[in-house]
Amino acid sequence: MRRWVPLAAALALPPGAFGQAEEALPRIVRVEPPRDAAHHIGDVVEYRALLRWPAGWEIDRDGLPVAARDGHALELRGHRVEPAAAPGCTDCRWLALRWQVFKAVRITEDVPLPATAVRLRHGTRIETLTLPAARIALSPLVPWERRADWLDSARPGWQASPYDTAAHWRQAALLLGAAAVALGGWAWTSGRWLPRPARRPFAQAWRAVRARHRGRSTAPVDADDLRDWHRAFDATAGRVVMAADLPGFFAEHPALAPLAEESRAMFAASQRRFFLEAGEAAGAGASLVQAGDLVGLLGRLAAAEFGRPAARAPAEAAA
Repeated sequence: MRRWVPLAAALALPPGAFGQAEEALPRIVRVEPPRDAAHHIGDVVEYRALLRWPAGWEIDRDGLPVAARDGHALELRGHRVEPAAAPGCTDCRWLALRWQVFKAVRITEDVPLPATAVRLRHGTRIETLTLPAARIALSPLVPWERRADWLDSARPGWQASPYDTAAHWRQAALLLGAAAVALGGWAWTSGRWLPRPARRPFAQAWRAVRARHRGRSTAPVDADDLRDWHRAFDATAGRVVMAADLPGFFAEHPALAPLAEESRAMFAASQRRFFLEAGEAAGAGASLVQAGDLVGLLGRLAAAEFGRPAARAPAEAAA
């Protein structure tokens, strides 16, 4: 009689009691391994598993494998849990494991994705689920035998857009040419950066005297100003030019001839400045020559030296 008691007690349990005890544990419903081809170094592949996940169960603190050490082809980078709308499974969730490829290959190679143990905990109860192993194929970024046309073989069907550098080179050359012309014009007109700057001695004397008397155009000329004046004539003629040599000088340089009278007057003032006593020079009017007059005359001589009409040069440009 006693052997029938357990059977009677079991029959007295409500329907589905055995199923409820079994369903209270997590289990794998199905898995979705990553695609098994065309992976390259650096790619992240995802292994998805649909799990029956009863309430109260969570992934244990160390329930997933730790990151692999150096030298492994694949390394587990992380995971995420998402709700699943699976028919007939209200307590199902998706577990997605992200693996990253750390191996570069020269030819296509199959790499195993190891079976992964996932440990779940509910209070003191622990359940371990093992996701089946899978296999993925790694492809080289650049096939070793096609290094010559690596740009076309980096990705199947991918073509790089050609970059037209010729138009940019032409634009750069045009801009550089314009800059060179502008710089050369400035150097020519200003008398700077020329191969033979001594060919424009009047321009040099004009700049020297102008710089010496900038803002003091009414000051009397001094010995340094008159020395620059004479050096300009000497450098132009290639010899020492005295007041008696001026007719021959202007005959050799007809472009400067319109300024002959003003030049003779400046030579006379220079003679009075250097060869008369201070009192006699003052009485003869040498001190009446102002720096602005000398700068203006040198400016007109520099313009004529450059080939411009002397009348067009501003007489007081440096005052």
